[in-house]
Amino acid sequence: MEGTSEQKSLFLRLGGFALVGELIRFGISGLAVAGSGLLSLYLFAHVFGWWYLLASSLSFAVTFVSAFTLQKFWTFRNKELQQIPRQLSWSIALATFNFFFNAGLMYVFVEVFDLHYLLAQCLTYAVIGTFDFFMYKFIVFKTSPILESMPPSYSGL
Repeated sequence: MEGTSEQKSLFLRLGGFALVGELIRFGISGLAVAGSGLLSLYLFAHVFGWWYLLASSLSFAVTFVSAFTLQKFWTFRNKELQQIPRQLSWSIALATFNFFFNAGLMYVFVEVFDLHYLLAQCLTYAVIGTFDFFMYKFIVFKTSPILESMPPSYSGL
């Protein structure tokens, strides 16, 4: 990696090349979750004829379990089973915030900017996803320093 020593130091403090892998996995899992979310949104709004905000809210709820599971075990490779209650609490708090943020952004994109609801949802996913990556990495699935210092056989990894 080229750059100043300050840039290299920041890159290494953020996790270096592991961060790049996490970003790629986060993107892939995010696309999978977004795809299922868009499909459920389309079904709720177009097939069932429900109001787009209700459809979007239900779609958001559908994606929660798959997103938590993918982010914990695949994206951030966090195998700490004893941490699930704490992580789930943080994820529920984040999802609650995102639930209202999602509805607010959808309203602004559809009603103010007159965007199609599916395009609005894609933009909303992009905004929320960017915020969520950093929340998941540095708060929700942050690895315990005690487990990091143990050999893999002791940490169950």
